[in-house]
Amino acid sequence: MLSKFQLLTLVVLFILLPSNVEAKTKIKKIPVEATGVAEVRAEAINIALVEAIGMVNGKAINAQNELKSQLKTVSENNVKQKLSQKEINKRYKEATRGVVDSYQIISEIKDSRDRYVITVKANIAKLELNNDSKRLRLAVLPFSNISQYANADGFKVNLAAALENKLVTSRRFMMLDREYQEQITQEKGVAMTNPTTSIADLMKYGATVAADYIVTGEITDIDFGFQTKFFPVLSKKIKFPVGRSAVNLKIIDITTQQTKYSKNFIASFGFSDFKKLYGDGLAPNPEVAIAELTSIQIGNEILNSIYPTMVTAVNDKSITLNQGGDLIKKGAVYEVFKRGEKIYDPYTKESLGRDEHLIGTLKITRVNPKFSKAQWLDGNIDELTQSFKVGKFVIRKKYAAANNNADVNTKKNIDNINKEISKEW
Repeated sequence: MLSKFQLLTLVVLFILLPSNVEAKTKIKKIPVEATGVAEVRAEAINIALVEAIGMVNGKAINAQNELKSQLKTVSENNVKQKLSQKEINKRYKEATRGVVDSYQIISEIKDSRDRYVITVKANIAKLELNNDSKRLRLAVLPFSNISQYANADGFKVNLAAALENKLVTSRRFMMLDREYQEQITQEKGVAMTNPTTSIADLMKYGATVAADYIVTGEITDIDFGFQTKFFPVLSKKIKFPVGRSAVNLKIIDITTQQTKYSKNFIASFGFSDFKKLYGDGLAPNPEVAIAELTSIQIGNEILNSIYPTMVTAVNDKSITLNQGGDLIKKGAVYEVFKRGEKIYDPYTKESLGRDEHLIGTLKITRVNPKFSKAQWLDGNIDELTQSFKVGKFVIRKKYAAANNNADVNTKKNIDNINKEISKEW
């Protein structure tokens, strides 16, 4: 059972503090001025302090009432004991568990109704956001399933996990976990009810992160099997794994409940796709492999629609990109576009993005966790080098052919099959 003091602390931290704060933060003291008006002097001071807290951390009626009650007790004791301002500050700090670090009265008058009008300058504790907290916050929620595949539930779980991993490694979003909420809440509860927990930690544990957008959707189809091809030169049949998936993806703004993005992804995967994941001689796990391949396509689509990869540096024909991780693959070919003026929908007046002009292609030569290196292939590189500016050039994946041509992919990627077999293929 929590004491009244602990309950007050929880109220202040959960209600007054902002709910969209990332856990890894530090406490910053913000000086603010606020005014309180009341017939009793001590009550006017308390109202001013509650107002000061609200100016820094937000307002909530329930929390204000609880805080006023607690501060009233403190102020009455201060009057009875005639304490110094230093001791009064100490008691207010203890009563609010450090939310009010200190204060001083900077003006005090009585109005025409003989009420006290007191203005205080108070130092209020606030969570200081780090850079990660300023990123767009996404949460991947479980996908629904209407496919007839035997182990579609396994694919559903693997797809959500793989997609979340791709978005994390992109470093563009602040990804929020929605799978282990029960365990996280239990751990927070242990810290929140511990009387020795510092105010800094209480503020961090009390802050709950809210997503800007949720990523979810519906799995409409998934299949996996083997394709058999007879090789006359070897006089034998060889089996190759093939698969497909269809996912209706949605990105929803939780504030307005508006669907901001919707697309039906339909993809087929051949031997070369599975080989990249498993190498030679290893049978793929269908639910894991198809989920991984599907997540790459969806992850790239989300990233490119919100944060397209940009050229950040050019040195001769060597080009640096601001994207690394799992969504960029060595050897992939991309088209380079020069960004133009913003364009708008003539009906809704909403921005449609920027006009883009194709200037050439490049090939990824090295992938790091945070950035990639590329080599210029063809096109007008002078247009890139002579007018280069960060944010002016974006790249988009170049698809030479549809990925559902299993024969073409297989012919290009089977090792240890000689040219004669390739010709017969």
